[in-house]
Amino acid sequence: MSKASTSAPRWEWQGNEGRSFHFTTFSCSGKATISVIKLNSKAVSATIRPDRIGLGTIASTSIAGGKQVKFTIDRSRKISVEFNDDPKNRNALMIFADTLEDAKDVPRQSSANVYTVNSSDSLVVPVGKNIVYFSPGVYNIKYWRVPGTVDQIYIAGGAYVRGYMLANRTNKSLKINGRGIISNDQWPFHYPEVGDPHISVSGGWYKTIVINGGKGHLIEGITMIEGTAFNLVIAADSSVAKNLKIQGFRYNNDGITIAGKNDVISNCFINVGDDGIIANGSGNYKIENCIFWHLRGGSCIQLGWRPHAINGNNLIENCDIIHAEWGIPQTQNSGFLNYMGSVSGTPGLKMENFIIQNIYFDTEVLKIIDIRMDRGATRSPLNINNFLFKNINVKVPVNHPSYSVYFSGLNASYKLSDIKFEKFYINGILINQSNYQQNGYFKIGPFVDPLIFR
Repeated sequence: MSKASTSAPRWEWQGNEGRSFHFTTFSCSGKATISVIKLNSKAVSATIRPDRIGLGTIASTSIAGGKQVKFTIDRSRKISVEFNDDPKNRNALMIFADTLEDAKDVPRQSSANVYTVNSSDSLVVPVGKNIVYFSPGVYNIKYWRVPGTVDQIYIAGGAYVRGYMLANRTNKSLKINGRGIISNDQWPFHYPEVGDPHISVSGGWYKTIVINGGKGHLIEGITMIEGTAFNLVIAADSSVAKNLKIQGFRYNNDGITIAGKNDVISNCFINVGDDGIIANGSGNYKIENCIFWHLRGGSCIQLGWRPHAINGNNLIENCDIIHAEWGIPQTQNSGFLNYMGSVSGTPGLKMENFIIQNIYFDTEVLKIIDIRMDRGATRSPLNINNFLFKNINVKVPVNHPSYSVYFSGLNASYKLSDIKFEKFYINGILINQSNYQQNGYFKIGPFVDPLIFR
């Protein structure tokens, strides 16, 4: 379980004080029947999300001490079980039905090159050991600088690892995998920079896992909770974040940050109080099959706080937004896809060639897309072009108080161009050239070429 404090400053928790996030993980290779019992409950039903798996709302049955629902999943899935006596999901439940682990990714503890950690270990990896193994148990690794000789960190199911990992690489890849948990629950917000939380000194904050340099890294299967700042940062090429489960109620609990080329984020669940995924350049990105339960702060996918190049061919597809809790429509950093660009950076770059398709919304949202270059006093000069939004069906509140889609360029030299929509629906209505400016859903600022609908 992960829980938001009731005593820390409201700014830290963004209104999530007192909420809890419950989860369980198991592995399966096919169908599985699941029984969930909620103690001391009066619920008459529970809704199973994402909607598109087709389980819908299931009537509960009374048992001694509570209510029960049963359902069958067809394969490994990440699902939310939402009893109707908790309509605001103050005590959420996620069930992570994982795929079976790939045998080649699970080291043998008896192998000569495997170092099995014990709970009182100082994590000095012996010579000749290139795999570090956390077996079931509780560990406190504090702030661990992963030696360059380590090729794999395996966190087994049942392992609860408290601490942070920093890995600086040159040519070697690193694998961090398993079915265990890594948590920062022993440290305060923005540790070790624990002064005024409004001062943005992110360079001094410890992040749960940081990998700098090298290429071909794999982070797979683990669960990350209770972050004191960002969760996962990968500043490397050709790396994969796969089947991760990330939860954090705090502001600055960014989920996954990538900065490199040919990086992939696949089949992850992200429930955080700031940006879910941040793409900080360079391109050929693939983000697929992810589930977002977004809290009040940040965007599901943030294309950057400063101008940087994202080139190649970039794909975002087959993602579900099961909840989005943005409370103020005018909040700038919100929406499924956002470019803030409010921090100065290198001018004259290009952000281009994106396909965003097959995006499914279970919930009404106040913001869908917000890509601008003219925010505040800081101007972010770059060219943004060739974005296709395809097969997207969004729910927006009927009495929507503000725009849902916002595009704005900077000047004639730095503008948005070739922005296309295909099979883009709002509240079941196909958006086209003749109606996109109706109902206040779209807001188009200056220096944006005419939108293309087909």
